[in-house]
Amino acid sequence: MLAEQALRLGFALLLPVYGVTGDSWFEFDARVCHLSLATVARCFDLDPSVIAILDEAQFLGRRVRIAQTDRARDIEMRLSLNPDAAPGIALANPAALTLLEGLGIDRTIAGMVPNDRAATTPDGPANPATPRCRSGDGRLH
Repeated sequence: MLAEQALRLGFALLLPVYGVTGDSWFEFDARVCHLSLATVARCFDLDPSVIAILDEAQFLGRRVRIAQTDRARDIEMRLSLNPDAAPGIALANPAALTLLEGLGIDRTIAGMVPNDRAATTPDGPANPATPRCRSGDGRLH
C-alpha cells in the first residue's frame, strides 16, 4: 500500500533509519500525514492502539517509527521525533540568498537577531542561561 501511495504522491513514504526488515535490528520511519487515517489503519485491521498512534502522528505532523531491536522481541510502532512536513529542499548559499531576496527579506541580515533584542523579546533564545551570560550593558560575554 505504501509503495503504491509513494508512486502516486511522487516521494518516499518509508525512510530507513537502520537495517532492513529481516535483520535482527531494524528501524524505519513511515510518513503517514499524507495519507488518510482509515487507509493506513486498515493495514493494521483497524486496531485501536494503532489508530491512536496514527492519529497522534497526523495531529502533530510527525512520522511513525517502526522498529525491532531484537529478533526475539515484538515489532514496535511509536511516534518518531522527525517531522512529516512537506518535502523540503536544501539550497546552496547563493540560491538561498536569491530566494530570500525574492521574498523581500534583506539578505544582509537574514538569520541575525540583534543582541539587545535577543533576550528581551518573546522570540529571543529559549536557552534560560542566556540572560546570565550577559554583562550589565547587555553584551554577551
